[in-house]
Amino acid sequence: MTPIRPECLHPLFRSVESLKGVGSNSGRALGRLNISTVRDLLLHMPRSEINRQRVDSIADVEPSTTVTVQVEVGKHLTRHRSGQPSRIVVRDARCEFTLVYFGDRGNQLERLMPSGSTRFVSGKVEQFGGTKQIVHPDHVVSKGDADSIPAREPVYSLADGISNRLMRKIMAAALDVAPDLDEWHDRRLLEDSRWPSWLTALQIVHSASGAHDDGIRARAMERLAFDELTANQFALLANRRALRDAPECQVRDAPDHRSRVLDNFGYPLTGSQEVVLDEILTDLAAPERMLRLLQGDVGSGKTIVAVLALATASGAGGQGMLMAPTDILARQQHETCKTLFADTGIKIELLTGQDRGSRRDGILAELRSGGIGIVVGTHALIQPDVGFRDLQLAVIDEQHKFGVEQRRRLIERNPAANLLMMTATPIPRSLALVNYGETDMSTLTEKPAGRSAIRTAAMPSSRTSQVAERLKAAVDRGRQAFWICPVVEEDDDVRHWSAEQRASDLSAAVGPVVDFVHGQMPKEMRVAAMEKFVRGETRVLVATTVVEVGMDVPSATIIVIESAERFGLAQLHQLRGRVGRGQDESACVLIYNPPLQEVARQRIATIRETEDGFKIADADLKLRGQGDVLGLRQSGGMRFRCADPGSQLELLERARTGARSLGGADPKLQTVRGQAIQCLLFLFGQDHVMRQSAA
Repeated sequence: MTPIRPECLHPLFRSVESLKGVGSNSGRALGRLNISTVRDLLLHMPRSEINRQRVDSIADVEPSTTVTVQVEVGKHLTRHRSGQPSRIVVRDARCEFTLVYFGDRGNQLERLMPSGSTRFVSGKVEQFGGTKQIVHPDHVVSKGDADSIPAREPVYSLADGISNRLMRKIMAAALDVAPDLDEWHDRRLLEDSRWPSWLTALQIVHSASGAHDDGIRARAMERLAFDELTANQFALLANRRALRDAPECQVRDAPDHRSRVLDNFGYPLTGSQEVVLDEILTDLAAPERMLRLLQGDVGSGKTIVAVLALATASGAGGQGMLMAPTDILARQQHETCKTLFADTGIKIELLTGQDRGSRRDGILAELRSGGIGIVVGTHALIQPDVGFRDLQLAVIDEQHKFGVEQRRRLIERNPAANLLMMTATPIPRSLALVNYGETDMSTLTEKPAGRSAIRTAAMPSSRTSQVAERLKAAVDRGRQAFWICPVVEEDDDVRHWSAEQRASDLSAAVGPVVDFVHGQMPKEMRVAAMEKFVRGETRVLVATTVVEVGMDVPSATIIVIESAERFGLAQLHQLRGRVGRGQDESACVLIYNPPLQEVARQRIATIRETEDGFKIADADLKLRGQGDVLGLRQSGGMRFRCADPGSQLELLERARTGARSLGGADPKLQTVRGQAIQCLLFLFGQDHVMRQSAA
């Protein structure tokens, strides 16, 4: 049942075009900012602020400083030819400078600033030649209207057709119609935090005056951020309740099958693997559905833990599935499973998008009858016609490559299935709480013995030929190597080589042992090239990031990443993880194009300094922000309007605690405060919680 929006919220969900000053053109412009309602507009937070300090003279003002100053208007300088700017000479208390306007304005400037008049001017001071000037002042008013120039002015993200001044005018109209809603937070919390009400907080944040100091504005912004984080945590808790409520998900233990798999594995588990496996087995034995995210750095041994969990599900008479993001990884995982499940009597099968006709039909029939104990595959496993007799455990490898809705559909079609998600991209705690808060977390903190260290070096592109020479020497000694090129657009800088170009160049230097893959190749050709490299038939594989996940080649000991400044930290770490999988020492070479911008320099420095994926993830969060890290935007992660979870972990923890407390006491949100919380959920687009609470 669709929840009914409370009547008190109706003014906030009116079209933005209902506001005074918003026409169809400005409405379309606001639409490009994803603003369609009054609510959207009020939650469009300023990205910065202009402090228009009032001065007597700009004589000692540093360039790029915004000021407000009283001037006497002097001469209007005549333009000598078309295209020249209009200049007006003005004098403040101590010096003379010019106001500059571009474009043909007719007599507009003479009417605005008659020679001999007094005006207050506000804008950014610039240095041109030996004199100072203000180009296109933001405000020019008469002496009597000086107070109309705001001392502080919020600055917004804009679109063509919307100026900052128009945005402030529209925002004021939105504040005029915004209702004063019942409080959804505990009064003691508001008092202890010195937070204003929701409406007052909006008025302060969008205020264009000097009436509020920095502390008041910071507390107002913090309150709005806490509102959004609270709505997020309520939604995740509701998802958790709805997804875990599956009494048929309990899995009987099968220790004999796990023992056989471990014997086939041939190595003891690390202490960390033992702890994580125990957490998973405890979940499987519980009467509720398991929702667990297993994160571990590249090479930490997640696969064997997942296989042991699958051995439990299939050994108890159920079925398991292991879904990987690429064909090559699925095939490798399938071979691994066949080896580990030898002599267990459990049938292992592979299903990918390449399987068609009678082979695919046969696999689907056996899955429905229960003849297949474990199936390994790609997205093909979640197609509508794929059904199981008794799917008890679904393992999703590199889970951020799959969408939230895909995971939800998988559970809906298999109501007895437990879910284990895995990622080799460590997730900072703040991002885990806001994007995976409905799941339990397990972390592998150590690598199995025998994994080699990876030496990481960086060098400018001028030394590329030297890298190729050293690569030839390594290939002559029997080594294998990856050479990674960025995805190149047609209008890209010529310094960034495509995979095909670089493969041709390396073939001349290294010999006829080079192959290439990229995302534009037909899938069959791409898979064939990767498999040849896995078998050792080619020694150097030139590739784009299609090999970021899904390539396990222990004999590959070198990876060269070209134009490294174009990759994010998480990508660099994942790519580097393609080597160091055997016992031989491995190397990663980062080739960059100078000069490096500061962010790129920090990324390369970080990747050289540490192999710790958790430290790298934290650094990536600081450099890029929560919305872009780990592909969360693409995988269904939440976008925030007011909050920044990456820098507000303490606030997020408080929101989580509060949501759990109230959700436990009033899960259906029927109390007075619960009804106020319903308004909060509507405000931040989390009203689906009411559907789940009512179920």
